[in-house]
Amino acid sequence: MDYGTDAQDIVGGRVKYLEEEYLYYENSKIKNDSKLPADIYMFNPAEHRYKNNQFYQAEQLYNAVKTEYPNSEISTTGHSLGGAEAEYVAARNGLSSVSFNAPGIVHLLSVDLQKKANQGGFEKTNVAYVNPGDGIGSGAIDPNRHLSSTYYINSSYENANEHYKDTINITIPFFTATKRDNVFLDFLLGRKISYVPITLPLSTWNPLKKYYDSIAGEGNHALKHFNFDPATGNISNPLYTMEGQPVTDNPRLVTYEKFLAAQVMLKDTIASLFKSYSKDG
Repeated sequence: MDYGTDAQDIVGGRVKYLEEEYLYYENSKIKNDSKLPADIYMFNPAEHRYKNNQFYQAEQLYNAVKTEYPNSEISTTGHSLGGAEAEYVAARNGLSSVSFNAPGIVHLLSVDLQKKANQGGFEKTNVAYVNPGDGIGSGAIDPNRHLSSTYYINSSYENANEHYKDTINITIPFFTATKRDNVFLDFLLGRKISYVPITLPLSTWNPLKKYYDSIAGEGNHALKHFNFDPATGNISNPLYTMEGQPVTDNPRLVTYEKFLAAQVMLKDTIASLFKSYSKDG
């Protein structure tokens, strides 16, 4: 885990601003063809910051693999920061991806890709598996929706986070006015004011405790909580939707099988069309 990258790139959104900064100076350099020391002084640090960023380097790795294997179907996967980079590269390049306990990266994308994500445009190609007790992957306070379909392992979000709710008692001052026994005093002094404290239980969320259990304590952020079928490699944990409903089938496998079926149907349709045109010719 790279806490600096997690904090600055994901929480702070640094990677998005680094790219914007780099492209600004790159476009200015090309447009003006400037070799002035001042321009070079400004551009070189921007280029260095951007090209030494892990998200940029992850995308360069994909480009290298694509160049080496141009006819291969490429997908991305990763855990934690690696999962965030996998989702980031997949979204920007139209790839399928699987992530494990990754922090959300939708806010790091362009406006168009953010809109696509919010409209469910990545649901059929990208899957995020998350331990609901992990404050990094599932959210420290509220459920964290990822780039696409998000599934919790072993438990629903509500059940897994029940013990992070702390109950504290709040005392509210409440005053009542009652009639005095002595009619004269009641007329002279008015009604008798009594203080009646009311104690109410208040449930609060403890994000610090959850975050502690993520990186230490229960270690909920660790990859060890994910189980895989040794025969197929598919995830074998019980799965739940963000709404808390159990999932009976492996969503990644079902999506892939549908993709293969669609490919077969497309090939059959094309073959049928060629055959039809050949007869007409």
